[in-house]
Amino acid sequence: MKKIVSFLLAACVLLAVNSCEILSGGESGDTKGAVDLGLSVKWATCNLGASSPEQSGNFYAWGETTPKTKFTWENYKWTKEEKSSYGDVILLRSKYNSSSNQGTVDNKTKLDPEDDAARAKLGGKWRMPTRAEFQELIDKCTWTLTSQSGVDGFEVKSKVNENSIFLPLTGFYSQTDGYDGSTLHHKDQGNLWVSDMDNTYTVTCYFKKGKPGSWFGTSREYGMAIRPVSD
Repeated sequence: MKKIVSFLLAACVLLAVNSCEILSGGESGDTKGAVDLGLSVKWATCNLGASSPEQSGNFYAWGETTPKTKFTWENYKWTKEEKSSYGDVILLRSKYNSSSNQGTVDNKTKLDPEDDAARAKLGGKWRMPTRAEFQELIDKCTWTLTSQSGVDGFEVKSKVNENSIFLPLTGFYSQTDGYDGSTLHHKDQGNLWVSDMDNTYTVTCYFKKGKPGSWFGTSREYGMAIRPVSD
C-alpha cells in the first residue's frame, strides 16, 4: 500500500513538472499546463519560461518576444533614435503610441499577436492576459499569502471551483531608483504584464505582502514576468 501511495505522489509531482516544461518550450499550443479556475480563460500553471510554479520564469519588456537581462529605453525593440533640432539624439516610440511628440502615432493599445511573448513562445491558444481577465482573477479568487519551496507568493484560489494557481513574488528590472536596468529589484512584490495599455502607460497586475491584486502603471521597457492564459 505504501508503495502505491508513493508511486501516486511521484506521478503527481511529475505531472506538475511536465506541465511547466510545456510552458517553457514544449509542444506548441499544448494546453496541459492550463488550470481551469471556472473563469473566462484558463490560467497557466507557471510563468512563461519557468520549470516550476514558484520560479519567476523569463523577464520581458512589453511588446517584446525575446527575454533579456538588461532593460533600458536604448535596447527596447520599439524605440527609434532621431536627432532633435539641436542635433542631440532623442529616443522616440515606433509602435504602440498615441502621442505625436513621442514618436510614430498608431493609436494601438493592445498587443498584436506577433508581439505577444506567450503566443510567440507557446503558440496555439496561449497568450498574455488582458486587464479584464486579470481583474476577473482578482475579483473571483481568494488571494492568500503563502510560500512554496521557500518562495513567497500568493495562492490564488477560485471562488467558483476551488482550483488554484501559485503566483510567486518576482521583482522586476528597470532603470529607476538608481538601478541600471540589469539588476533585479523589488523582490518583495510581483508584477505580471497584461496585453493592453492604459493611455500612455502599460499595465501590470501588482501584488505584494499585505496588498494582493491591484494595478500599477508601468513604463513599457521594464522587465517583467508573464503568466499566460489559454482561451
